[in-house]
Amino acid sequence: MRGFTDEEIEGQTRLARQVAGIDNQLQPDLMTVITAYKRAGSRPFNYQRCGYDDLPEAEAAWDASKSILMMRHDVFGRMNSNEPRARFTISHELGHFWLKHSGIRNRSITPSIAERLVSQIRREEREAMRFAPAFLAPAHLIDPFASIEEIMETFLLSKEAATIRSQELQRLYRRKNRIERPLPASIEEFIRTTKW
Repeated sequence: MRGFTDEEIEGQTRLARQVAGIDNQLQPDLMTVITAYKRAGSRPFNYQRCGYDDLPEAEAAWDASKSILMMRHDVFGRMNSNEPRARFTISHELGHFWLKHSGIRNRSITPSIAERLVSQIRREEREAMRFAPAFLAPAHLIDPFASIEEIMETFLLSKEAATIRSQELQRLYRRKNRIERPLPASIEEFIRTTKW
């Protein structure tokens, strides 16, 4: 099975925001999103708060066979306090739901052996990693050349997630406008100083 392209991920996140009724919100409440998906009824969806014993190696997980988003109590609390990492974690799991990934997927502290070895799991984890920042900082609400700090503040993203999103937005902009990626400065310097 082929994976989603960047443009398809963007389209899916836009649709996911529209279904949740948050399309034009800069910092949507993720509990509102969870409740909207639960009420939508087009596909089964529920959530459960868990303790460390239930999710010892993960902060949250999506179980497709049970159609349930499981979140540790601490992550649930941090999500409701708008902590960027928790918002990213839950958005990542929502990506597994929205993109119809199978099996049990989780936002692990460290990748499992299966995540490293099984190509379908690796692909689905990459897709969820792309879905989360696109869901939280949608292209239609941001300038593709916004600074990382602006993305962090406007959309409640961590520096790492804002950096990823900034790179994605610039890549999408270049492809849409058929602009070639500039060479890194070190390569330009090498070419300029090398005698042929």
